[in-house]
Amino acid sequence: MAQNIELKANVANRAELEQKVIVLVGNATAQLVQRDVYYGIRKGRLKYRTINNRQHELIYYNRPNTVEAKKSTFYKFNLWFPKLTHGILKTLYGETGIVEKERTLYMLDNIRIHLDDVKGLGHCMEFEYLVDAQHTEDMGKQRLLQLKEQLALPDYSILTHSYVDIAAQRL
Repeated sequence: MAQNIELKANVANRAELEQKVIVLVGNATAQLVQRDVYYGIRKGRLKYRTINNRQHELIYYNRPNTVEAKKSTFYKFNLWFPKLTHGILKTLYGETGIVEKERTLYMLDNIRIHLDDVKGLGHCMEFEYLVDAQHTEDMGKQRLLQLKEQLALPDYSILTHSYVDIAAQRL
C-alpha cells in the first residue's frame, strides 16, 4: 500500500497558473489523456484507468473528503486483461461514474502537479506528495500548503471531493 498527500482546486485561469508552475518547476513531464471508470464498492473508491488509449491500471484508494491537504492510501497496478477485468468489475459492482480528462503532468521532487481539463468540470489542478521514509505525512501537508500559497490558489477554490463525486453532484 502506498500513501500520498493530496490537494485539489478549481482553476479560474489555466494559462496563468501554468505559467506559474513552469517558472517553479520547468517544463511538463507528460501529456496524458485519461479515462477513469468508477465502480460501486462500499469503502473507498475503485477505478479502472485508461491512459492515452494504451496503458490500463486498476486503482483502489481511500481518503477523506476534507478541504485541507489529505492523506490518501492506495493500491495501483497495471492490467494485462483490461476488458476482462472491466467486465468482471462492472458485473460485480456496477459502474458509478466516468471521468475523462486531459492532464499535463509536472514534477517537483516527490510531488506530482497535475493541470487537468476535466470533461464537464473545466480546469482543475491537483498536487500529489508521495509519502515515503524520507517524506512524511506532516512534511507533505506543510509543503502542499506552501505550494498553494506560491501559486496563489485561493481558499475558496479548494475541492473537498473527487472529480467523480463533483460530477455526480452536478447531475
